Amino acid sequence: MDDTKPTALVVDDDPDAAAVMQLLLARWGCRSAIAPDGEAALRLAAQAPPRLVFVDLHLGDHDGVEVLHALRDALPPQPRATIVCLTGRSEATVRQRCLRAGFDAFFTKPMPLDALAALAREAA
Repeated sequence: MDDTKPTALVVDDDPDAAAVMQLLLARWGCRSAIAPDGEAALRLAAQAPPRLVFVDLHLGDHDGVEVLHALRDALPPQPRATIVCLTGRSEATVRQRCLRAGFDAFFTKPMPLDALAALAREAA
């Protein structure tokens, strides 16, 4: 992979939350890009397919599950990107819905730093 291209993509309409994620990912050696919505995420993924994607469940007018499906359709099947759901909601039904939809992992905000570090190291 080209060392100048991002290996992770953060899809979040909250610029502060996205910036914090990007700083944390950089701390663990993972280059990343930020997309505020699904359309931007698809454009960035087409330019440089990420190995790791964090998708906020609620993106203004978009649902994170819709973004997940669009990314799965757009990204190459191999190597398969790890797509993680991030949300402020912790209800078991939300978690089940996201995992059934095809997210590889589900985390509530703020995400546990040890889990983020492990994912970033795998993608770097």
